[in-house]
Amino acid sequence: MPKGYLKILGLVCLWVFFLGTPCYSWTLVETESFAFSLNSYLRQDVVTFKNVVDLDSANTDDTSTYFGLDYSLGLKTEFKDSDTSFFVKLERNGPYDYSAPLFVHNTLMTSGGVIEKYRNDELLPEVEEFWVESALVRPYRFKAGLYTYEV
Repeated sequence: MPKGYLKILGLVCLWVFFLGTPCYSWTLVETESFAFSLNSYLRQDVVTFKNVVDLDSANTDDTSTYFGLDYSLGLKTEFKDSDTSFFVKLERNGPYDYSAPLFVHNTLMTSGGVIEKYRNDELLPEVEEFWVESALVRPYRFKAGLYTYEV
């Protein structure tokens, strides 16, 4: 592969990672009796805090900047014949359900204390939501698992 193509590929990767926020949702496989779909997102932020401790603008000791990452992957399977569906969502967030800090300049101080940069297993996804839903006796349905219930 010529060097020109590698430069273009590198610029596209930088653009996607730093400027773009990919978010996808689509059905990967669908038949008459089965459907498998995927939804995902990737968000990256650069966050700066100034004057966190005092109101002295000349004091840069209480200034903090961090680059953060937030991502999610959801998988859903539906069996149309039995009217049953399964869902699992893997996600990684940082403190207070916001971006996980990857690079921290100075000290990242929150109301809960000092937050260190995430690394190794702290960047791996956690199970955010999972459930199974099935029809019991029409029109009643049964749903079990870990999910958000809104009224």
